[in-house]
Amino acid sequence: MYIESVNAHAFGKFSDERLELAPGMNIVHGPNEAGKSTWHAALYLGLCGMRQGKGARRKDDQELEERHKPWDGDGAWDIGVTIRLDDGRKVELRHNLAAKTATVEDADIAERSYEGEVLFDGSPDGSRWLGLNRESFLQTACVRQAQLLAVLDNADALQTELQAAVAKAEADVTAARALDALENYRRERIGSTRAPTKPLETSRKAAEKAKARLEEAHADNERHQEQTRRVETLAEEAKRYSRQILVAKAEGARKTALEVAERLRKARTLAAEFPDGAPPSVQTDTALLGDVAQALASWDNTPPPRKPAGEPVDALKQRRSALQAELDAVDSAKPTMRPGPLGVVVAAVLFAIGGAILLHPVMAAHAALGAIPAALGMVSLWWTVFHSRQESRRHLADQQADLTEQLRSLEGELEQRRVEEAEHERIYYRRKAAGEGLQALAAKVGHVASTPEEAQLALADWQREYPTRINAAEAAGKRWGELQGLLAGKSVQALQGESELREGEAASLSAQCAAEELAMAEQLPPLAELGTCEERAKEALAQARGALRTHRPLDLAGAQDDLAAAEARATAIRRSDETIAKTIEFLRDAQDKVHRDVARALRATMRPWLAEITAGRYADCRVDPESLQVEVCDVDGLWRKAGLLSHGTSEQIYLIVRLALARHLANAEACPLVLDDVVSACDGVRTQAILEALLRFGEKTQVILFTHDDAAAQWAQQRLAAPEHRFTEL
Repeated sequence: MYIESVNAHAFGKFSDERLELAPGMNIVHGPNEAGKSTWHAALYLGLCGMRQGKGARRKDDQELEERHKPWDGDGAWDIGVTIRLDDGRKVELRHNLAAKTATVEDADIAERSYEGEVLFDGSPDGSRWLGLNRESFLQTACVRQAQLLAVLDNADALQTELQAAVAKAEADVTAARALDALENYRRERIGSTRAPTKPLETSRKAAEKAKARLEEAHADNERHQEQTRRVETLAEEAKRYSRQILVAKAEGARKTALEVAERLRKARTLAAEFPDGAPPSVQTDTALLGDVAQALASWDNTPPPRKPAGEPVDALKQRRSALQAELDAVDSAKPTMRPGPLGVVVAAVLFAIGGAILLHPVMAAHAALGAIPAALGMVSLWWTVFHSRQESRRHLADQQADLTEQLRSLEGELEQRRVEEAEHERIYYRRKAAGEGLQALAAKVGHVASTPEEAQLALADWQREYPTRINAAEAAGKRWGELQGLLAGKSVQALQGESELREGEAASLSAQCAAEELAMAEQLPPLAELGTCEERAKEALAQARGALRTHRPLDLAGAQDDLAAAEARATAIRRSDETIAKTIEFLRDAQDKVHRDVARALRATMRPWLAEITAGRYADCRVDPESLQVEVCDVDGLWRKAGLLSHGTSEQIYLIVRLALARHLANAEACPLVLDDVVSACDGVRTQAILEALLRFGEKTQVILFTHDDAAAQWAQQRLAAPEHRFTEL
């Protein structure tokens, strides 16, 4: 593919201007501010267009707009290119950058569009025919001076560009790019359990949260259903109570109607007994009846007096006086001292023995022996007298105790006799009073009795006949009272009207009830209790309905969908992680080969140009597969990093890298090389060498070089021949 022309309809300072290009090497020369960079940008945007995808605008796009959108005019910003594809098609691409529209049409065939072949990131991109896109094309084949300098300062950017380009260059070098992409994707798009903000962990947590939300939604919906069931239950309960109240009212009305009808029947019957409408006369003497009953009870409860048996009080007093005199005599008596016969005999014997001893001639010499029996006799005589006195004292004490006991017993008997005689006297007078009362009451009821017994019989007869006399009057009074109670202040005719009204109400209420409801009416609670139950049920129903209205249950179906989606996403991410991990394992095995293939491909392309461009200073090169750093070998066989060489040499080497990438970049079309002032930092010899190399490169691929270098312009005028090549002076 090569670019035939660039059409600046409204771009930067250009308006409806055209830049023609040849299929080989093109040098566009002009001084500073002549518009070289503007044509360079116009060529890029005319081919690739600008991203129209979702998301914020990129910094590069903003800078392009700030630099190259026309400052004056009607706001138009319009650019286009005409390209020739290797299959012979001539295509015109036009990008209305202001309106964000674009067309890709065949220049030879009417109304044939190729937009679908090159659509990328929301807008047509002609670099897609090269197997690239607007980003990779700008990173590799479309080289600006500023971009080369940036490459020297940022090896990571170069590595990214090389991997992006080499990954599309050959099928056998995609492992390195794929491995890097997989690792980046796994790190950025999947993460690990130690990366809380990455999808693997966030999806797991999201699934857990979704599960918790589903459980909460289940519980909330269950509560809502329970509330709904409660509302339905309370509504049925309130309805049931309302029906029961209606049935109870119907039953009550029926009973009331029956009661009023029964009152009417009884009132008619009782009213017939009192045709004049006057109450009966009832005369009773309840006080006299009570007195009679009390007097009869008093007479029956007072038995006839009985005289006490035994000695009277006076005889007992005489006996008490005699016992007291006898006791006084015993108290004044003194004890006697009469020796007992045995003592006298013993004393006499002892005295005789003592006298015999004293009178015996033999014993006379022992007079002391005779005194001993005499002394013993005296002692015996004394003891006999003393014992006699003690016995006399004991005898007197026994007499005194016996008399005292007899006197005490007699006092008790005397006191008992006094009580019995007093009780006999009390009963006597009580019996007498009761008899006199009976006789007086008998006189009141019209019977004169000579004895209490006669009065008792008369009063008993009067008492038995009393109920019979007044029962008739009392019964009439009761019936009159019953009649007044039935009428309740109304007439019989008014009661009849009420009965008819009650019967109508009962019939109306019963008509609103089913027969089976009326059959169960007797089993219902009282009407007041039913009313209270209904009020409570309605109040509870209102509260339950209010709670149900204010409660908005969580979206259960949504929570289930969210959980299914979260679990599916977590499962997909986990499986993706497992797949990527296994893929990385497989790709790592091929990575060394891929790196070696990349290095060999770039080295094979770069070596022929390296010695020529560097004037033989460096003849060999190599690329580090890991860092993609370029090293060159000088004539002494020393290897040096390209980034550590002089600024001009570094640019020249990295230009060769771009040439190598452009050669291996496109997988379908020859890739044009667009360069902006890439020889400005070279000396005259290296400028000539680079231009010669680019000329040979242009034999197979279009080269477009924008430069302000006069030596390059002179070289172009000498070396570039139309129509294959072209020199343009701005």
